[in-house]
Amino acid sequence: MSASSRSSLFSLCRSDILFEDQWLMAVNKPQGVYCETILLSVSRMLDDSDGHGNGLTCVLLCVSFCGSLLILWKNWWDWRTRRSSPTRYVYGLDSVNLVDLLLKREVLFGSKTDDMYMVSLGKRIIWTWSLWVKNGSLHLANRLDRDTSGVMVITKSHQVAAKLMKAFSDRKVTKTYLALCIGAAPTWEKITIKSGHGRSKFGAWRVYAASDVGRALPNAPAIKDMVTSFEVLSVNGQGNVKEVPESRKADETVLVVEERSVIDSNARQDEILVRAFPRSGRTHQIRLHCQYLGISIRGDVKYEGVHEWKGKIYDGHELHAESLSFEHPVTGVDVSFRAPLPSWAVQALQPSPH
Repeated sequence: MSASSRSSLFSLCRSDILFEDQWLMAVNKPQGVYCETILLSVSRMLDDSDGHGNGLTCVLLCVSFCGSLLILWKNWWDWRTRRSSPTRYVYGLDSVNLVDLLLKREVLFGSKTDDMYMVSLGKRIIWTWSLWVKNGSLHLANRLDRDTSGVMVITKSHQVAAKLMKAFSDRKVTKTYLALCIGAAPTWEKITIKSGHGRSKFGAWRVYAASDVGRALPNAPAIKDMVTSFEVLSVNGQGNVKEVPESRKADETVLVVEERSVIDSNARQDEILVRAFPRSGRTHQIRLHCQYLGISIRGDVKYEGVHEWKGKIYDGHELHAESLSFEHPVTGVDVSFRAPLPSWAVQALQPSPH
């Protein structure tokens, strides 16, 4: 089964909800699930809890029935006017195929054969209408990669979404992540790495020198700043998950990137659990900086992470959004959400057998 298919089968449980009030919700996203799937699952959960399922279903069935009648009438008209084949595309109704492409739900919608097309169309109308009705006011406050687990915040109104988006852009949101990395154990306990972030000539994201920030790239946005702080929590099971500090200490190492990193491929390979504090919000930021430091995340083959480790295959990277803290956009109270440790983080804290 493909990753997209596995993701589409996911359904959020009440135990996955970390916090909820009338304005927003914090959930614990599992690894291997797309953000859009989480959003749809939340909308279904809210619809069921509000007790609106039956009324909404009636509305959707009426819409589907009217759409089917419209197709029937158009096909009859095509036959009367001797057109070559029945019409399937009426007044842009087939624009809902975009939902098929984005959510890869062709199996759910059914075949597009002549015999099944009307059933397929009805299902597509129901699905698209439900997306509009139930998701109209829900917004993803933060996005995580498919294989990144942890805290996600979903807002319930456009106004709250706008305020929280501004808090993110103004860097007033504190985020921490956990990552299980493979590489030579670092000589530092805490480090802050400052670099540039932009596209390579092949289109992939990469680390640039800090002095390159602001430089224009051909056919791509200019290089932006990227800052991440790290602290080592354990090496080969020796260590423990410390509490998230209120502030960073001044005695940590600061690395300003000015040249490409040189990694010793023959160095000892250790299991390193780190906590990351992204100071900026660049795409794949933590994954890129781990790669630069020579401790790529396990399973992150895109950025030189090992695919196989100790006889086990890892199909996804092991990165976890541990916590998210900010001022509540409505009440003004400081809130902090923290997701439980994933199994790989718990195992990383257990000493390796000799």
